[in-house]
Formats: sequence, structure tokens, C-alpha cells
Amino acid sequence: MIKDQQNSLLNITTTSATTTKRYTSFFASQQSLQLYSKSDIVIIHLGERWKTTLQYSDIDQLTNFTTQSQSRQVTGLFQRINLDAQSDPCCGVVTWSAQKSLWWTGMTVTWLLFGASTISYSSIAVFIILTSIILCLGHSIGMHRKLIHESFDSPKPFERLLIYLGTLVGLGGPFTMMYTHDMRDWAQRQPQCHPFLSHQNSIYKDFIWQIHHKLHLNESPEFSFPKDMQQDTFYRYLQATSMLQQLPVAAVLFYFGGWAWVVWGVCARVSVSVFGHWLIGYFAHNSGQRDWHLDGAAVQGYNVRYLGTITFGECWHNNHHAFPGSSKLGIEKNQFDPGWLVLNFLKRFKLVSNLRTPEDLPRRANLSRLTKKTNTNTKD
Repeated sequence: MIKDQQNSLLNITTTSATTTKRYTSFFASQQSLQLYSKSDIVIIHLGERWKTTLQYSDIDQLTNFTTQSQSRQVTGLFQRINLDAQSDPCCGVVTWSAQKSLWWTGMTVTWLLFGASTISYSSIAVFIILTSIILCLGHSIGMHRKLIHESFDSPKPFERLLIYLGTLVGLGGPFTMMYTHDMRDWAQRQPQCHPFLSHQNSIYKDFIWQIHHKLHLNESPEFSFPKDMQQDTFYRYLQATSMLQQLPVAAVLFYFGGWAWVVWGVCARVSVSVFGHWLIGYFAHNSGQRDWHLDGAAVQGYNVRYLGTITFGECWHNNHHAFPGSSKLGIEKNQFDPGWLVLNFLKRFKLVSNLRTPEDLPRRANLSRLTKKTNTNTKD
């Protein structure tokens, strides 16, 4: 039993509880929080938007925080998943998803059929420029580092622009991206999880599953989207029209460059982006270099070397597993992180602020270092 602790904002008390349940959750107000036994997972409700998961061993870290924004940073894992005793990340059925499969297949087949006949210097330039902008600003910075992990702050209009660009990647709208990411990360932090969520299959089978199928867990936890996100008309619009968002882009490209620009600026871009997202994810959860280890997690992240440029820093996935609340992913010497460079550029124009790095986050008790520290650069 931990000793009762309290500060000006958060009253922390302890109580005994049965350890027979795999997961126990208790949603508290900002004024009180009840902790359960050591084998349980504690979920803290901090205001309308933020729910943060803590392991029992992390509780001592909590007393160092006196504001809601500080408390969010305990792990950088903003938990929207409502666990109960039956929630199980292991058992489920994988079924074909017509929407996912036909979307990627249609883009890919169109590109393969007409790509060769429409290739030109200008169409390749359009492909490279649009893919780079959308993946860097939209996916890595907007969807991942901002919307999901809140690793930095930005004015709402600029945040919406980033999320719009993230929707253009072709992986889904903001609600889809948040749900898919959080469910996968929650499962990977458990002692065991379904191979669909862990990527622990052959590369061919994982490709078929991730690109063409979806997982239905037998006992799936409830998911609560942030209230302010649910009330955001623009985000709801993007979610409802995520696939249709390619049409305005296609119209502009057709006006300036004809069908060649459409084939390469939309079809090729979406096909490569979706495939690349899966491929990097597969390697980042199966092989590579690791500096950090998370005790008790079914899946460890790996750093995929030499791919920092084309992934805009997302390849440093072992770092991300260790410090999910960090806006800097390439934290060691020679770990190139273009997304971090872009964030610092945007900071000059006050479009982003409060860029959080590993040293801004409290120590996680289940995190240990595997290699000797070389040169961790976490400051600008």
C-alpha cells in the first residue's frame, strides 16, 4: 500500500482492491483520484479531454505536478480507452475491410496502369513535393505529434491546417487516426496482444492484414474521443469526407498539369504513403536498434536506421515508445529528425510552442536504458 499523498490540486488516496481482475479503472475528478492494487492499471481523468494511464510504480512521479497541463505529461500517453475487467487485447477476429482494401487497391492499380504513360519531370516533382509536405506537416507533425500525443502547442487554426494535411495522407480522418493509434498502442503496452496489433507475423501476412483487413476484438474496451474534438465541426467534417478530400486536390492538379499530375499527385502519392506507413511500422516493431526497453510490454519499438529523411523522423520508433510525449523523435547523435527541424522553424513564427522533449517528461519506472548514452540532444 502506498502512503497517502496530496498536493494543492490532486488528492491521492489508496484503497485495497482485488487483484483477480486484469484491469480496473476509476475515473475521478480533478480533485480526487483513487488508486488500486499493484497489479492494476490506474486511469486518471484530468478534465474533459485528458485521460492519462499510469502504472502503479509511476504514482510517485505524479506529486511533482500541480497543473492539469503538467499532469498530462506524466507519460505523454493520453488515454481515451475506458478499460473494464473484460477488456482483452489478445482475442479477436480479422476480417476483410472492403473500404480499406478497395481504397488502396484502386489508387495503386490506377497508378500502375497510367503511371508510365504520364511520367514526366513535372509529375515526379509534384509527387515528391506533395508527398513530403503532407507526410511531414500532416502525418508526422499534425496527426501524430500534435493530435494524438499533444507534444507541442499551436494556435487552433494552424492545428486544423495540420490535421487537414494529415487527412490527405489517405489513412483516414482524425477520429480514425486517433482510434487506430490508441488501440494499437494500448494493446502493445500490455503483457500480450493480438498479432494484428503487434505486427508479429510474416511480412507478407502482415501486409495483407494491415492493408486489406481490420481486427474485431472479442472484448474491446470503450473509446472516448476528446469532448472538444467531438464538438469541432471541422474535424467532424474531415472525418465524414476523408476520402473525398482528395477531389479538390485532384481538381487543382488537373487544372495546372492535366491527368499526369492527378495520377502522380493523388494516386501515386496515396498508394506510396499508405504502403510506406505500413512498411515502416512493420520494421519498427520487429527489428532494428534499441536504446530503451519497456518492462511488461508485449511489443518493443525499434529504431530503423538510415530512414530518418524519408520518414521525417518517424523511423526512430524505439525513442517514441520510450518518450511518447516528446515532439523530438531523433534524440541521439546522428538520428536525423526532419520533423523536429520543421517544428523549430515554425516556432520562429509562433505557429508552435512548448516543444516537449524527453528531459521535459518525468521518468517512467518501467523504462530502462539498454545502451550507453552517446549524445542525447533534447534542447533546441
